[in-house]
Amino acid sequence: MYRSNELLCEKIKLELSNIQVKTIKLRQLENLFEGEVEYDIFFAAIRQLEMEELLKPIKSHGINHHGLAHAFRIQKQDLNKPLQEQIRIKQLQIHPLINLSCYFTLSLETWENDQELINRLNKYINEKGLPDKEAFSSERSYELAGDEKWIDEGGGRAFLERVGIYSSLRIVSIPEPLMFAINPSQMASAEHIHLIVENKAVYAALSTCLVESPYTTLIYGSGKSFLSSIMKLEEQLNMPDRTHRLLYFGDLDREGITIWNSLHHRRFAPPCLIFYRALLEKDFTYGKQNQRHNHEAENNFVRFFLAHEQDKVRQMLAKGGYYPQEALKADELREIWRHSWKE
Repeated sequence: MYRSNELLCEKIKLELSNIQVKTIKLRQLENLFEGEVEYDIFFAAIRQLEMEELLKPIKSHGINHHGLAHAFRIQKQDLNKPLQEQIRIKQLQIHPLINLSCYFTLSLETWENDQELINRLNKYINEKGLPDKEAFSSERSYELAGDEKWIDEGGGRAFLERVGIYSSLRIVSIPEPLMFAINPSQMASAEHIHLIVENKAVYAALSTCLVESPYTTLIYGSGKSFLSSIMKLEEQLNMPDRTHRLLYFGDLDREGITIWNSLHHRRFAPPCLIFYRALLEKDFTYGKQNQRHNHEAENNFVRFFLAHEQDKVRQMLAKGGYYPQEALKADELREIWRHSWKE
């Protein structure tokens, strides 16, 4: 129960600092402290805030029988002057690479909650400086907070970006391991060929006869999942000094072509034409009319095909058609796979 007018005024100021709206109704203020304060103390506190010009009555909303306005305009700039002064003083006390300007527009609660983090970050930079080597987020997180999950799961990244230091800490994401099956008969080859397939069913079908193919690996793309880890292929195979050739086979629709194009921007990986040509010999299916049309991806993709094949692909897409990889039955996939050396 608030029995002090001054204490209640400070509490109301805190509440006003933490809300994003520019106006507030008297009834809303009453509801914030319902059951916690006597009416005479509450009304005295509101009048005090009016005198300090932190709350300005909105005359058009009228007044109640106590002579208080039904609504007020919150004078945020005046209300936040003490906070702004705290931020300016703190900025002079910490390392200049830590930028506190964001807190001028954030709530008092955020500022107070971040104090320990600011002090800890300031100590880290003053003692160790900025790191000269890259580190995974879990490693850097442990250095900064003693918690390996703080950056990724505990709000650490948001804080570090808020104070403008995240990019300077040389944090790199941990890529998911690339999923693939290995053909042991090809491990000694000077050139290694790798086939990436988009869907699990196709991966399962082809993996049973991988040893009968000229490919070193069969890579499971799992939609877009492989895109962040495909650059680590040579590292995972421990073959950085060998020649590697990538081919891709996914759904022949706009989404599948867009996935391929994202891969192709990272690494040269032509469509595995022998599979796509087998699809084009079949009747396509309707049902992908709502997929986004990526002109760049489509143009890049069809360049690998013959002119009449390009026309067929474009016409099929224009009609909202598509070929799922599964349009080729498991036996067909394996037969193509065994003879893919002709590609």
